[in-house]
Amino acid sequence: MNRNTLIFLASIFIASMMSALSFAGTTEMTVCKDSTITLSAATKGDVYSWSSGSSTDSITLTMHVVGDFTYIRQVFSVTPTVAHNLMYNGDFEEEPEGNNPPKGFTSDYNYSKDGLNPNEYYSRHGGESNVFFITQSAKYTWHDFANVYPHGGTYFALFDAGKSGYAWKATTTDNPQLKIIKDSIYVFSYYAAHPNSNMNHPARLQFTIAYRDQNGNMKTELLGTEYRLGPDNNWHEQQVRFTAPVTSDYVEIGVRDNESSSGENDFALDDICFQGVTAGEKEILASDTIIVHVKDCQDEDPTPDPDPTPDPQPDPQTCDIKPLAKWNNLLFIDNGKDLYIAYQWYKNGKIIEGATEQFYTDPNGLDGKYYAVLTLQSGEKITTCEISFSEATRSATLNPGDVQVSPNPAPSYVPIHVEVEGNEIIDIRVYNIVGQQVMYVAGQQILSGLPHGIYSLKINTNNGSVSKKIIIE
Repeated sequence: MNRNTLIFLASIFIASMMSALSFAGTTEMTVCKDSTITLSAATKGDVYSWSSGSSTDSITLTMHVVGDFTYIRQVFSVTPTVAHNLMYNGDFEEEPEGNNPPKGFTSDYNYSKDGLNPNEYYSRHGGESNVFFITQSAKYTWHDFANVYPHGGTYFALFDAGKSGYAWKATTTDNPQLKIIKDSIYVFSYYAAHPNSNMNHPARLQFTIAYRDQNGNMKTELLGTEYRLGPDNNWHEQQVRFTAPVTSDYVEIGVRDNESSSGENDFALDDICFQGVTAGEKEILASDTIIVHVKDCQDEDPTPDPDPTPDPQPDPQTCDIKPLAKWNNLLFIDNGKDLYIAYQWYKNGKIIEGATEQFYTDPNGLDGKYYAVLTLQSGEKITTCEISFSEATRSATLNPGDVQVSPNPAPSYVPIHVEVEGNEIIDIRVYNIVGQQVMYVAGQQILSGLPHGIYSLKINTNNGSVSKKIIIE
């Protein structure tokens, strides 16, 4: 490692305590002159203050001078209040005029005034879905609904949903205060309730935001993870924080339902807020000190980095796992018991760069000796037997090459579609690079809300299991 380009990441853990202020103490480190270091902390807050004048959660420094340097960092939380809400009529308290839709937002569902008398809507429209009401009682609107009343105030929005789409969308046009400032933090929240007694197809709600980027183009992001309603009829708050990457004087925010079932996909919304946390009262959470000792390392012999642990080699005497063959151009590993989370293929004893899927194929033909190093859930690595394609056992089970993941790589705000040709997906399990399961999705083919990183998908189908690597940019 070149000492002049050394990057030292100092992670400082600040213990949570019952008191308003907690001290993490002093952390010391020694680095070489001209090294670049990044000072950051595991504890996160809303506002940061460094003795160097920076207000970000981390600072990067190049230490050109020999000596001792002290940096003090403070972390603050900011609690937003309803008084700082940038939304107009997010509580649905402004009753619509006549048959006009309510002000302050739009919806992909049709507005109806018919919910004022029990059964009136259903007698007129034959139970057709995809409408919403501003009402005081779900059961009064339709007798099959549960007793759901406003979370606060007098009214709430009730959605008789039979499709996916934006239940609620607000723009700067209807909400003049709805703007974002670069690096400011905002809290987007709502209360949701499930009015049905049947939980077969509950709504799946997702926060969204769109804004003009630095080039003036509209950019849309999915915020947080999808929220599936249930299993009761009570109000539940959902909240997500958003740090503005740019300043934009035009913003669109929304709550959309991703469930497309035509029945039992009903929900209620109330008290929708979009709040700037910098507008609330600031309270100090923690304070810590970092002392950096900078020395001249020119006269010291550099210590070489240790060689990485080599992958295990195949042993024909002990190996009991053999790659399987499919068609005339594909080798793959049977992972039906969900034992492996990562793969690396080798040909003639040499690593095949980029061959890190459950399967391996070569358009020029499989003309050598192949084996794979498999990573278990525990992190341990094992090696398959080394075989040629002609020696591999033919398998009629699921072919990993039939898996389609699109897009891949994908931005964090874009839904990822997973398909296995000719097979029904039962569930999808998502693992991070250290083997921890971070997401489980049953009975659907869309993933969303994954943060940046590299993941392994374990896809269980009616014909077996298969793995696929994805990258979230």
